[in-house]
Amino acid sequence: MMKRLESFLAGRVSWPAAVLASALMLLGGCGSLPDAKPFAEATGILSASAKASGQALKDSIQGAAAVQQEDQKAYDALADKFGKAWKSRELALRGATDYANAMVGVVAASEKSAETASKVADSLTGLSTAFGVPLAAPAVVTATEVGAFVWKRVSIVRASNSLEQALEQAQPAVDRLAAQLIEDSRRDLNPILIDLRDSVRAGISKPYDTDQNLLQEFEYVQENLRRRALKDDRYIGALQKFDIVKQPLDMRLAERDRKLEQAAVAYRARVQLVNAMALAVQSWADAHRDLARAVKEKRKVSVSELIETAAELRELTKKVRAL
Repeated sequence: MMKRLESFLAGRVSWPAAVLASALMLLGGCGSLPDAKPFAEATGILSASAKASGQALKDSIQGAAAVQQEDQKAYDALADKFGKAWKSRELALRGATDYANAMVGVVAASEKSAETASKVADSLTGLSTAFGVPLAAPAVVTATEVGAFVWKRVSIVRASNSLEQALEQAQPAVDRLAAQLIEDSRRDLNPILIDLRDSVRAGISKPYDTDQNLLQEFEYVQENLRRRALKDDRYIGALQKFDIVKQPLDMRLAERDRKLEQAAVAYRARVQLVNAMALAVQSWADAHRDLARAVKEKRKVSVSELIETAAELRELTKKVRAL
């Protein structure tokens, strides 16, 4: 039907421009609003992945105590601190799931309801609360910069005249909330992982401190023997015996270095998972932007990037669990 109409219009090039423009607008409006369920389902998957990731990281921190069992309490404290900090990400993405589920109903009923904008505004308010950002007018003393910004956006969304406009006006708030959560992650989570890394390094190195001191003495003596052997063959035998005596020391320090490298690999894996979580939050904000555009353009919602992000989280979670 649309192709026949386009062909018909093409044959009427002499029509007034205003008439052609109106007809083309009708063509663009022939579509229907998209189904928001894929957005909600992908958000739910991401939320579940975030919960599993947090548990894997917490378990990994506690497991690192195996390096030095007498410090178990210190590692448990780090794990608890990390778990509490990660909980904010879980709550935020649980709130994102509630928001996405609400959008399914709002989009489906938007053409039949006069309260569409208010529903989007209410859902945005709930999202802000889940992200740990209380809303307040700029004039309120306790209002944070982000809280005041989202408060303004909620007011703008509520005054919108359509679903398209409401979602478009909500996007800056979604972006700001996502950016805040990502910033909080770097501030709250990374220092804990750095403390863990330093504690593990110290725990590994401590039993080898005597060996490290001996190595310095051995290297000094070895260098003197080499210099003498170059001038006098009689020192070659002494140098060879010295190398034999030094071998066990080299083996112990090589063992230490292997453990330190394994610890470094573990640290990088944990950091990688935390960074992936930040990317996942940004992917969700981007998926919301696509939802708004899909509603405006009357096309399907694209959530492929969000699904890929959740899958990456699952893979990195397996990697951390295997440490």
